[in-house]
Amino acid sequence: MPLAGISTTTPVSKYVEIDYMKPYPGKTADYIKMETEVYFPIHQERIKLRALTNWGLYEKLLPYQFDSENDFITANFFDDLRSIIDPKYEAAFNSMPNNIDYIRLSGQVDQTRKMVRADLWKLVDHIDADNTR
Repeated sequence: MPLAGISTTTPVSKYVEIDYMKPYPGKTADYIKMETEVYFPIHQERIKLRALTNWGLYEKLLPYQFDSENDFITANFFDDLRSIIDPKYEAAFNSMPNNIDYIRLSGQVDQTRKMVRADLWKLVDHIDADNTR
């Protein structure tokens, strides 16, 4: 179930990077707030800079496990593999009004969650309302 996302009308992207996230005990609300209030605007800037085509935060519903490896994922969608090499975080920070102190932000993020792992996926085929063949 998506908790946040930039656009529901963006065409399907060629690549998606999935980051598996595990909030620390008692920090789930803080983690969600960090993603939606801090990272959401950063990813909006990265979209303007063409480093991403879309972004989303998803919460796992099933399978339910008490000791699950992760409870959330973030999905970074893009069409050019150069976005992995140059994700344009610095340019996004620099172009934002009320620029956020990256070192302070990094420390806050590390206090709310653990990034378990990341996967990179390439689109092979898809179907949607505009692509019914």
